[in-house]
Amino acid sequence: MTIPLADSCTCWDSLSMPHLDEHQALVQVSERLAARFPDLPMETVSSAVREVHRTFDGPVRDYVPVLVERAARDRLAALASSAPISVQGVLS
Repeated sequence: MTIPLADSCTCWDSLSMPHLDEHQALVQVSERLAARFPDLPMETVSSAVREVHRTFDGPVRDYVPVLVERAARDRLAALASSAPISVQGVLS
């Protein structure tokens, strides 16, 4: 599965190893959140991860993926709870 996170940074070719590790961690965050919210489109999940990631722009990067996952999870949970409930496969 390809996770569209590249537009959260405009310079992937020049990233150092810590930034590549952060990017890989964010890909894994997106995969976990997509599994947790299977009714939401993958683009919605990756968009939430990108938007939250943009808010963490400080110099200390060690916990950014964890913080992004928590904030994106909360955002997606709110979105999922406000979305219409799927009744696919339910007989009327």
